[in-house]
Parts: sequence; C-alpha cells; structure tokens
Amino acid sequence: MKKTLILFIASAVAFSAVAEHSDAEHPDAERAEKKETHEWLIANNDSVGKQRHEQAQVRKKQAQEHKEQAQVRRADSDSTKQQQRRQRHEQMQARKVGYFTAQLELTPDEAALFWPVYNEYWKKRDDFFNERNNLMRKAKHDKMDDKKALQVAQRMIDCLQDDANLMREYNEKFAKVLPPQKLLKYYIAEESFKVELLNVLRKHGDKVEN
Repeated sequence: MKKTLILFIASAVAFSAVAEHSDAEHPDAERAEKKETHEWLIANNDSVGKQRHEQAQVRKKQAQEHKEQAQVRRADSDSTKQQQRRQRHEQMQARKVGYFTAQLELTPDEAALFWPVYNEYWKKRDDFFNERNNLMRKAKHDKMDDKKALQVAQRMIDCLQDDANLMREYNEKFAKVLPPQKLLKYYIAEESFKVELLNVLRKHGDKVEN
C-alpha cells in the first residue's frame, strides 16, 4: 500500500513538472492564441456596433429629410395663403377707391387731397381693430380669472374709445379737403361699403370678423 501511494505521488509530481515545462516552452504561442481570440471578439463586436450605428444614422437622416419636406410644404402653403390675402386686399382697395370716388363724386383735385388723409386715417384705425380682434380671440380661447377678464374687457372699451377719438380728429381733417355735402356722403359711403364688402366676403366663403 505504501509503495502504491509513493508511486502515485511520484507520477503526479512528474506530470506537473512536464506540464510546467511545456508551458514554459510555449508561452508566446498561448498568449498569441488568447490575444487573437480576444481581438476577434472585439472586432466582431465593433462590426455589429458599427452596423447598428450606421442604421441609426440612416434613420436619423430619413427623419430629418421628412421634417424638412414637411417644413417646405408648410412654408409653401403659408406663402400661398399670404399671397392670396395680399391679392384680396389689393382687390378690396381697388374696389374701395372706385366705390368712394363714385359715391362722393370726387373731382381729381378733391381725390388728390382726400386719399392721403383717408389712407393715413385707416392705417391708424386698423391698429385699433387688430388689437380688439386679438382681445376677442383671447377672450374666447383663453381661461382667465376675474381680474384678467376685467382687464381685457376694459382694454376692449379703451380701443373703442381710442377709435372714437381718432374719428373726431380726422373728421376735422376730412372737413378741410371735402365740402360739407361730400363729407356727409363719405360717412354714408363708409357704412354702405362695409355692407357690400361683407357680402363679397361671404360669397367667397371667407371668414368675417366683426
């Protein structure tokens, strides 16, 4: 039994020595193999990661192109709408000039004096109208507390008062370029043209804001 145990231990020691000798003889080959395996894993992972990155970049580029195309379409639509509004405004102005000239029976000299005053007057009135319409839209769509609602209501009244003051101011200016009878015809023509303009807008399906 003792002999068998001694032989087993001796064999184990010899095998260990042989193995150590073998590792000592070929350390570079083993390290090279491990390094090659490690590099292959890294390269393989890099390839997959690179492919995923490229796919993500393609999707990002496509999304950006779709966004830019949508912006171009919206810009074209807005540009078309603005152009249509300008055309309608120019047509309305031409219609107004013809209508007032006929209703007031303006002479060339009277027209040369009247229209600069009239255009100046309406440029200022438009500011009041636009502000009041914006306030009305705000009142319809925004939630307000009592304090804010009171402020908006007061400003709407102020706009009407400012408009009335402007009318008094320009009544004096109109009186300097028009005889009394034609001055009265002017105010009548303002109201009758407003009715005609509303009818034209409704006929073409345009939104009418009071």
